[in-house]
Amino acid sequence: MEREWARETFAGVGGDARLRRRLVRVAEGAARRPAGEVTRVYDNGADREGAFRLLENRRLTAADVARASHDATARACAGRDVIVALDGSTLSLIDHARTRELGGVGAWKDFGRGIHVHTALAIDIEGVPIGICGQLWWTRQCPTLKKTKVHRAMETETRHGVELLREAHARLCDAGSRPWFQLDRGFDVWPILQLAHQQRIRLTVRAIGNRSVLDGAGIKRNLRDVMLRAPAFGTYFVDVPAAANRPARRAEMEVHVASVRVPLAVGRVRREYVLLQVVRATELGAVGQPLEWILFTTVSVTSIEDARAVIHAYTRRWRIEEFHRTWKRGLCNVEDSQLRSREALVKWATILAAVATRANRLTQLRAADPAIAATTEFSAMELNAIILLRKPKGIRLGHKPSLAQAIRWVADLGGYTGKSSGGPPGATVIGRGLADVELLVRGLRSLAEAKRSG
Repeated sequence: MEREWARETFAGVGGDARLRRRLVRVAEGAARRPAGEVTRVYDNGADREGAFRLLENRRLTAADVARASHDATARACAGRDVIVALDGSTLSLIDHARTRELGGVGAWKDFGRGIHVHTALAIDIEGVPIGICGQLWWTRQCPTLKKTKVHRAMETETRHGVELLREAHARLCDAGSRPWFQLDRGFDVWPILQLAHQQRIRLTVRAIGNRSVLDGAGIKRNLRDVMLRAPAFGTYFVDVPAAANRPARRAEMEVHVASVRVPLAVGRVRREYVLLQVVRATELGAVGQPLEWILFTTVSVTSIEDARAVIHAYTRRWRIEEFHRTWKRGLCNVEDSQLRSREALVKWATILAAVATRANRLTQLRAADPAIAATTEFSAMELNAIILLRKPKGIRLGHKPSLAQAIRWVADLGGYTGKSSGGPPGATVIGRGLADVELLVRGLRSLAEAKRSG
């Protein structure tokens, strides 16, 4: 399981074949026992030493590792419509001596240290993560002392999001995929909208602020005013999960759609205009703060079905927030890394990013298609190992369960307690269970080899 995944994800790295084999072994170990500290992943001294040597080896760069992983995702997306969530985050790391090639994170006055990263996560139409298709890293070396003029946005950290969007779009299109990018309001900036217009990128971004736009008649109005005048396309219902001080509920959403021309402040005075569709979904009859989304999109919206497709695709953006939790805290704990150089840190974090995505993929596969056979993700030996460890009543070795059932058994092994856990099994408990399964699989393989040689 882990070995096959590691080969599929990282065997495409170029260069020295020995480094390639070592990278696959390191990734296999990280998938088997995820942790931020390398010493917690490998219990064998030779494997630990090999991992450290690989991470510090300058002949295999972090860019090489990332390219192999991201190209593998692109190949998995070939010929498919995919949703791509693009978002930023930070890794906060300990660096009291200022020797780890890090930069500032958070408020500068708080002296936080770490590294910034933008990630593009490919997701299928059912909401199942496919893999990371792009990441871009940078460090902040000085505080922002004054607000940058809007027309100089490409001189700010905005340029990193633009660069990643361009790179991920090219990678997926070259592989024959049809990506649809989903971005939160922090990416509602003119360079992103300009790039989407110039390269005809399918993109949806949540609008920020109540800016001035030109309505369908060319009249300058505030965006909210335009949407209040826009015709209603219809209503639909959405199940809203419980949150702090708010029970779960079924909300009725009304959808309004309009076409607007959005001014882009490309110069101090000069403006470019791009034509965008605006989809506004507002909760009807809400008690308290109603749900509301105002989304800019480059795709055509001519019906309630089109509008719902825009909203549905945007909700898939939340998968990248789940990825960040799994990567940073829930399973991989990448921020626990003690690696000293930035290059080694990014290399290790890139491997763990692929591991986190794989764990989240298994979590979502269980929900997306409960009837799919477990043999699509597990070998016969792995299924037997799950049965031996879980001991489900009335189930014998050789049984072929559904993927949903197999993952539930794995989650049970990882400590899942059912509804009392607060929801369906997540990547953390599934990851723990997989570690036990893989350990037994290794033992079964060793036993089989010993019998053959004896």
